[in-house]
Formats: sequence, structure tokens, C-alpha cells
Amino acid sequence: MKVFSIILRILSLGACGFAVYCWIDKKDLVAQKEAIIQEHELISGYYTKARSASKETTQDETLRKTNFGKIRERDPNDASLTRLEEIKDGMSGIIKDDQYFGYSGRKVADRSAKKEEVLTFQVHILDMGQKIKTQIDIISKKDEEIKNLNTDLDTQKDLLGKEIVKNEEALETIAERDTTIQDQKNKYDQLQGDYQTNIQENQRQMEELRTNLKNKQEELVGQLAAKEKEIAAIETEKQDLVLENNRLMSQMRQRMTGGAPSPSGEATPGVGSDLANSPPAITGEGDQPPVFEGFQAFKQHTQVLGFSPKNKMLVLHIGAQQGLKSTMKLRLERNGSALARLGIVKIDHQPGVSFFTVLQSPESEEWQTIAAFQRGDAVTILE
Repeated sequence: MKVFSIILRILSLGACGFAVYCWIDKKDLVAQKEAIIQEHELISGYYTKARSASKETTQDETLRKTNFGKIRERDPNDASLTRLEEIKDGMSGIIKDDQYFGYSGRKVADRSAKKEEVLTFQVHILDMGQKIKTQIDIISKKDEEIKNLNTDLDTQKDLLGKEIVKNEEALETIAERDTTIQDQKNKYDQLQGDYQTNIQENQRQMEELRTNLKNKQEELVGQLAAKEKEIAAIETEKQDLVLENNRLMSQMRQRMTGGAPSPSGEATPGVGSDLANSPPAITGEGDQPPVFEGFQAFKQHTQVLGFSPKNKMLVLHIGAQQGLKSTMKLRLERNGSALARLGIVKIDHQPGVSFFTVLQSPESEEWQTIAAFQRGDAVTILE
């Protein structure tokens, strides 16, 4: 029994303590709620409930701050305090714009304002009402403008939609043209590649043609040199035959006339010879014209002025005044020996100075004689 009594006493004391704690906590909550209400009434100037004369329900600024601190300790983001701060900010803006609200309005609410103050406040309220009406009219006009702007916006949206459609069509056209341009570019690149390939092929063919032409030229030059050599040999043989023919004709005339041969190798007619009745003497074959008895072909003794073995160029002291003509086919002799055929290059390059080409092979014996010519050497040229 004694133990049970002790436990009962402990439970009784705990229940009392818990009741006391709940009463104290409830009192604090009521005080905190009242602090928020009184702060709200103080800010707005209008009371939301009747107040008794008891000083216990009226909290000063220090007590209200203490209660606000307790609320923040319990919940730093309490909605009541947050809303109270929002009301303070809003009322600060209103007081800034309306000088009567924070002063005269509170006095009217307290019924402590004088009659003149009440009248002034009422005039102010009417003035504010008129301003509010004006603002409402302005807002109405703005709403109408907004409506018109929305109508214009809808119209612009329709136009924009049409423009978007046109733009999409234009983009499709541009895309098609881009595709066409790309195709043309690809074709151009292909043609350009084919062109470059054709150029390279043409260059290769041209190089082959140049090589073939060069080889052909070299071959023709060789053939021409061989032909010239053959022509020179034939011409030399022809000249030898002509000289031999002249020698034999001279001997025949000598036997027929009984005369003696002259130092130049030609026969001297004897007494009673008849030159008019002598038969013509043939001096050559082929294109060589016959030399008739009593007719002397072109033959001139002259001097060598210079000779270039490299160019086969011979310069002689002779010209048109001595009867030289560009159509003549000439031969070169020295001391009665035929040396070469001559080609006329220039007659009278200077008065009495002419140029000739020596048509003789450099490998021949006659060429050695010609290459040894000195300035002033005597030679003979004849047709």
C-alpha cells in the first residue's frame, strides 16, 4: 500500500504539472495571437474587435516584439508574421500616397477626430473616390484599347500566318533551287574533272606527237643529209663526166683540125678550120644545156674573200657587173679541177661581193681543199 500510495502521488503531481504546463502554453499562444491582432490594428488604424479596459489585453511594443520572437522560435516562416510584413509594406506605400489615411482615418475610427477633421477626411474620401473612378475609366479605356490591339493582333496573326505560308512556300522553292544548284554544281565538277582529264590526255598525246615529230625530223634530217651526200657525189661525178667529155671533145677537135691543145685544155683550131660547120659539143647529161661550138658559157676568175666551214658559206669578189645572175647553176674550180657546186645566197651584198653555199660533202677530198682557202686565193666559177 505504501508503494502504491507513492506511485499515486507521483502520478498526481505529474498530471498537475502537465496541466500547469498546458495552461502556461495556452496563455502564451493567446498572447502571441493577440500580439499579431493588435499589430495589425495598429498598422491599419481600424480595430477588428472591441477592447476592454483591462491592461492585460493591451500589449505595448516591447511585449509584442517578445511574442513575435517566440513565434519565430517555434516557426521562422510563420504565415501570420509573413502576412503582417506584407501588410506593413503595403500600408507604407498607401501612407506615402495618401497622407490622410494613416492619421485622419485612425482618428475617425477612434471617434476622437474633430468635426472639421471628419469633414476634411470625407472630402478626401470623395476626392479619392473620384480619382478611383477616373482610374477605372482609364482602365476601361485601356481595356478597350487592349481589345482593339488584340483585334489588330489577331489580324496581324492571320496576316502572319499567310506570310508564314508564303515563307514556307518560298523556303520550299529555295530548297528546290538549292537542290538544282547542287546538281548543276556536281555536273560542273564532273565536267571540270573530265576537262582536266581531257587536258592531261591531250597533253600526253601532244607530248607523244612532239616526240614522234622530233624522231621523224631527226630521221628526215638524216635522210636529207644522206640525200645531200648522194647529190653531192652525183654532182661531183657529173662534173667529172663533164670535164672528161670536154677533154674528149677537145681531143676530137684536135684530131679533126690538126691543131694543138691550148694550155687551158681547149683545142686551138688550125688553118682552114670551119667552126661554123663544126657539130655541137655536148657538155653534160640531163638538165645540163648543150654547149655549141663557138659559144662560151659563163665563166669568171675571181678571188676568195672568206669561207666558213661551219655554215658552208663562201664569199667571192664577184657580182652582177660580171654577169652573175640568181638563176645560174654554178660550179667551183681551182687550177682546172672541179671542187663543188655552188648555191647563190646573195648577189652584191656589197658592190662586187656575193655569198654562196658550198654544196659538197665535208667528208670528201674536195672539201679539204675548200676548207684550206685563204683570203685572196684565185678560183673560177662557171655554169
